[in-house]
Amino acid sequence: MFLGAYDYVDLKSKPAGATVLIDGVEKGKTPVELELETNKSYIVVFRKDGYEDAIYSITSHTSAMVVVLDVLFWPALIIDAVGQTWYYLEETEIEAKLEVKKLN
Repeated sequence: MFLGAYDYVDLKSKPAGATVLIDGVEKGKTPVELELETNKSYIVVFRKDGYEDAIYSITSHTSAMVVVLDVLFWPALIIDAVGQTWYYLEETEIEAKLEVKKLN
């Protein structure tokens, strides 16, 4: 029960110092740890001059076990439904390997 409405995601890149964009919004440079809502999925872009963008997704999932336990213990069902705590993020750590841009 109680997975939490937020989760921490650790984002790194090789080389370090890449700009991290979450759904198009700049969130910092690698390495960075971000607190993200667990009931949403995200597109993560790692961007660094001289390198190709690296694009990843962070997906939100519902925990079936939590829902079953909530149904069995109905007071938890109300608490989890209000707090949106049925969800978890599949990816909590991403290390992007950036590729050098090829010259045309």
